[in-house]
Amino acid sequence: MSEKTDLPLSRFTVVEVNDADVPQCLRLATSLAGKIAADLGATLLKVEPPGGDPVRRAAPLLPQGESALFQFLNTSKRSLVLDLADAKGRAALAELVAKADAVLFEEPVSVAATLRGVRATPIEIAAFPVEMNAAARPVSELAIQALGGLMHMVGEPERKPLKLGGHQASYAAGLTAFTGLAAALAARDAGRTPLSVRVSLAEVMQWVNWKAAS
Repeated sequence: MSEKTDLPLSRFTVVEVNDADVPQCLRLATSLAGKIAADLGATLLKVEPPGGDPVRRAAPLLPQGESALFQFLNTSKRSLVLDLADAKGRAALAELVAKADAVLFEEPVSVAATLRGVRATPIEIAAFPVEMNAAARPVSELAIQALGGLMHMVGEPERKPLKLGGHQASYAAGLTAFTGLAAALAARDAGRTPLSVRVSLAEVMQWVNWKAAS
């Protein structure tokens, strides 16, 4: 038995769809959820837009010119490029999703039509809850941390806002999305109705901040 087939998710196939037009904090969350699934044995098919995932060009860069962040988030994945603005690209994605157990994607839902009627569990990562009118709200790591109240732990009142280091909101949401993915796959294995999962960075940050706020 190979090392891959010994892992707990080795029976499952997950499609991860990255959208170049959404804020980076959403793409990082999607990529982390996919990374955890892949590292636990799932066959992970990463669908990148033409020109590739913009995180490929994110600093810091390794000596050979590759993004360290991209390398970290995309271990154990297979990658392909599809233009989802084109009918052929959407048809190719539909073929992938039809054979998958789950699909990870970001809001706004550019792949919504492809997901109708398929067996794959949809795992959607969004900036805000469904009930929040978020059309005019800024979406960034800093904005989400501020909305969740996490930034009260750093900085000085008389100075400019200061966020916590790294990608706190993105990674917390990515871990939450993977938890939902694992629960959905377990429910399917138990013969229950397949679940759909929606994770918002804003809600996740509120839960991350619960201990500091109490």
